[in-house]
Amino acid sequence: MLDLKILSNKLSFTKTNGDTVVDLTRRSVSFKGVLVNQGKSFIVDDGLQMRGDLLAKAIYQASSFLCLLFKYNGISNPFSLDINDLIRAPDGEVLSGMLTSPDNINNSNNNWESSTRKKKRAELIAPKTRQDKTRLEYLQQNSNTQIAPPNIAKDTSVKVTNGKIIFGADVTSVKKEDCPDPISRTKLQATLIKNKIFG
Repeated sequence: MLDLKILSNKLSFTKTNGDTVVDLTRRSVSFKGVLVNQGKSFIVDDGLQMRGDLLAKAIYQASSFLCLLFKYNGISNPFSLDINDLIRAPDGEVLSGMLTSPDNINNSNNNWESSTRKKKRAELIAPKTRQDKTRLEYLQQNSNTQIAPPNIAKDTSVKVTNGKIIFGADVTSVKKEDCPDPISRTKLQATLIKNKIFG
């Protein structure tokens, strides 16, 4: 297992059930004041392809610099290291200088468990304009269900049951003046299958 400097610099917090967890959400690397394109250049050869740990060990005599070396070179996927890639390797002090202390969420207002700040509950729909308010009122008056945004609303007009598409009554009852080219159930099913929405 690799001993990575970034992970060893992370803080931990205690969950409500008593488990201690490493906080991976707070950043522990900062590029503030770090000069780019400094240090020696290395070309990845055949034996180091996808082996950043060996590259870091060869340069710094410690594989724990792997994550900082990759961050310095803008590499997010350690397995993307390929033959003939150019790696810039600054001094170990420069890489260690990129480490920063993450915010400690224990005993702070950022702690989701013990925060004393009053959080305003965001409304699901908060119309901004007068026209939007009027539309929302109209929809609420003419609907016996709660109005929700499109990503939350449940559409019960089309169901898939036992591998078959079942259409509600309102799917095909379209007025001709509203739809110049009405769609049949067969045509809709073919379009869904063609566009790989339903197979």
